[in-house]
Amino acid sequence: MRLLTPEVDTKIVSVPGGERVVTLVTTVAGEVTQVVTRERVATQVITVERPKLVIWWNKGYYAEEDLALMQAAQDFGRLKGVDVEVSFYTTEDIPKKLIAALEAGNPPDVAYAHFEDWMLSPRWAWDGLLEDVSDIVNENKDRYIPEALQTAWLYNNKEKKYSYYKVPMQMQTIHIHYWKDFVTEAGFDPSPEKIPRTWDEFWNFWFTVQDRLRAKDPEKYREVYAVGWTLGTGSTDAFYNFETIYLYYAKKPIVTPDGKLNVDDPDVREALINTFKFIVNLHEKGYNPPGSLTWTDPDNNVAFHARKIVMVPNPTISIPAAQYFGAVGSRENYYTKMATVDWPTGPDGREPPRLIAVKSLLVFKASKNKELAKEFIRYFISKDILNTYTKASAGRWAPVFKDILTEDKFYFEGFKAGAAAFGAPGDPHIPVAYNQFRTGTLVPFYYVYHPAYSQVYAERTWIVYLNKVIVEKYPLEKAVDEAIARVKQIFAEWK
Repeated sequence: MRLLTPEVDTKIVSVPGGERVVTLVTTVAGEVTQVVTRERVATQVITVERPKLVIWWNKGYYAEEDLALMQAAQDFGRLKGVDVEVSFYTTEDIPKKLIAALEAGNPPDVAYAHFEDWMLSPRWAWDGLLEDVSDIVNENKDRYIPEALQTAWLYNNKEKKYSYYKVPMQMQTIHIHYWKDFVTEAGFDPSPEKIPRTWDEFWNFWFTVQDRLRAKDPEKYREVYAVGWTLGTGSTDAFYNFETIYLYYAKKPIVTPDGKLNVDDPDVREALINTFKFIVNLHEKGYNPPGSLTWTDPDNNVAFHARKIVMVPNPTISIPAAQYFGAVGSRENYYTKMATVDWPTGPDGREPPRLIAVKSLLVFKASKNKELAKEFIRYFISKDILNTYTKASAGRWAPVFKDILTEDKFYFEGFKAGAAAFGAPGDPHIPVAYNQFRTGTLVPFYYVYHPAYSQVYAERTWIVYLNKVIVEKYPLEKAVDEAIARVKQIFAEWK
């Protein structure tokens, strides 16, 4: 007997519904047998997730700022075919969120926080927590205003090197706003060009306005003060004001550009004493609201809008912008009742310094999508995108790029188009504010020279001891010396 070997051919075809058809065709000695079976099989769906960029952003003062950021994020997502998740946090909350996320090893891909420059990024760079972003900075180096770019050059103590550890985006300095109608009521011409420009005359002018208002109608003006000077130890405005005044009196810096703490120099101590005296006298003579000792950053804005102060220094132009956008007041106030004026010349006649705080975009070493984060930053700081965002803030911030600040007419004219409706010749705020960045000497905060100074800001060292003089009647020079001792101790701890 001959054994016949069958020839077998198997075909498997998948069909919808998780079923497959199995056909076996068997041929033996020329006879064909076909068996068809159907089997249920598990269906496996393979999903490829799109990359997701996670952005944590400091919530803006106005909806227009946040909407401009959201639009940029959505456009970037469509352009790159990625998901973008944006979370907004308040100025007070975002530092806490970032610190907690870093401790948990789960920071966002991109972070933007208003206070990162003073108190956060110098320490994070020192501890090796920030991604080196020199590639982005170097690609845009010719665009940057040099003094703004300088603030991104930080020291990494873990790797023992300096590098660019953040991408500067925008900057601020202190502007001065006032109510023109108060000045008129006091019997003075309220035009900005009529405000005195020399140091003593400038400050005495505002004191005289208060004196005349109260003499004219004591009941009506008894709670109206000449100046709204923030002194609260929980504010950043207080140390911004303090260090601005120090620059007026200083012959030498508190920290030298090579990173040396200079507080043992007699000239530095003298300038600190004069700074203390100026602010203490301003307050103790009754020209500053008593409540300013507990003010946080928004409170000088609130007092101005409530018409409790004639003049106010503020580190952005958020005060007139709030009137423009209608958050408080009106556009009529913006164009006709308020004005912005430059700082006076110093006690020795020198031109006013421009102390700039520069806000930057951060990427962390532990960020999950660092390359995608860098792509977004490149996109966001491009001329048109960043300019749109900056203008959406009504000029609260100044761009750190020359091709925006010196080329777009908005930074020279502001909201000029709306002025005619109120009989005003032009925008009385934005042109003055932005001219401060184009004139004079821009000066960075001292953390740029040594990151330990960021702790001085975080502790509000000078302001704590300034308050001891005002509240506790502590001897002024003793307070200065004790503040100096604390600053020296801080620097000694940064090894």
